[in-house]
Amino acid sequence: MTAIPFGNFPYRSQNTALLVIDMQRCFTHRNAPFARLSAMRIPEGSLETYFERLDKRVVPNILALLEVFRKNREPVFYTRLGSNADDGSDLPAWARR
Repeated sequence: MTAIPFGNFPYRSQNTALLVIDMQRCFTHRNAPFARLSAMRIPEGSLETYFERLDKRVVPNILALLEVFRKNREPVFYTRLGSNADDGSDLPAWARR
C-alpha cells in the first residue's frame, strides 16, 4: 500500500496502528491525585511545565492523529493502568494509595 502523509510523517497503512497510552484523567488533569502527589516530589514549576506541554502539544497531536486514523479507518488501540486483583495488590505502590 502507498504511504499516507501525516505532516512530514508518512506511514504505511497496511502495517500501522495508533497506540494511545495512559491518556487518563489521572495523568492529564491538574487536580488529579497524580498531580497532587507529583507536586510534592518534583521541583517547583515542573508540574506546570508538564501540564502546559500536555495541553499545547500532546493532546492536540493525539487528537490530530486520531482524526487521520479514524478518517482512514485505521486501527486505534488505547491502554491504561489497571488492576486484575480486587484489592489492587498487583499495582505499583504509588497507584495503590
